[in-house]
Amino acid sequence: MAIGDEEYIVWLTSMTEKCLGVRTASLLKEYIRYCSERPGMDIRIKLDQFGAVLIIPCNQMPEAWANLLHIFCLDDYRLDLVSDLVKPGATIIDSGAFLGFFSVLIGLGMKRQGLIISVEPNPLARRVLYENLLANNLAHISRVEPRLLCGKPGIRELLLTRYWALSSTNPLYLNEMEEDISDRIMLPCITLEKLMHSHKIVRIDLLKLDIEGEEREVIEHSIRTNLLSPDRIGGLIIEVHPPLTNMRETLTLLVRNMREKGYELLEVNPLLPRWKQVIAVLR
Repeated sequence: MAIGDEEYIVWLTSMTEKCLGVRTASLLKEYIRYCSERPGMDIRIKLDQFGAVLIIPCNQMPEAWANLLHIFCLDDYRLDLVSDLVKPGATIIDSGAFLGFFSVLIGLGMKRQGLIISVEPNPLARRVLYENLLANNLAHISRVEPRLLCGKPGIRELLLTRYWALSSTNPLYLNEMEEDISDRIMLPCITLEKLMHSHKIVRIDLLKLDIEGEEREVIEHSIRTNLLSPDRIGGLIIEVHPPLTNMRETLTLLVRNMREKGYELLEVNPLLPRWKQVIAVLR
């Protein structure tokens, strides 16, 4: 989305006014002009309602503004359905952490007590992720995992896009999203099983998977290794992207397997029809 797309900015401003107030909406709108002149700078926004401070790179605007709304206002991840899992002392994995907005929100919800593993392989986004954790006094409960979360070990190519959140190892996903590749980097993979072992985690209270087209592989690996069980993972938030959303039989099988493991599933319609949100909680 172009930074000067006026219709999009009007929508963002309207949604922000309803959720965060006129002052915050006006400031973010002013930042659009500022960022168009200084694309290499970062901006800082304070969300008084949440007690959060967010650092945003100018070159990620206005999409990062939409991501802010996605997490703090529209609640597309439906934290209201898993609020009992976001509590002091919890262990939460934020896979696909991007700039760290979700990590910040849950860290504050945990009263800065517990453990957050923020998985973000894109080094450009990871720099800002670190800064947001520090700015919100969450460094002591946070660990940043730089490897790709995959269904098997190895080395893979991460395809970077202008809007960092859409970067993916899956070219089919980028074709579906009509995104151009701006760069390519080779990165090591880590499985969920290995990640838990590496960070000495016995049980995950909440696992968020938003990994741009690779969620199928991680879910299937979790089923094969019996990680997807009540004694290992309490709840999941999964954003399901193309091409999995186009594979109805495969998606149906995964849903059935999760239900057989004892999870109650709820599918939530997101902003865009090509994406689906799946919230899975133990009955």
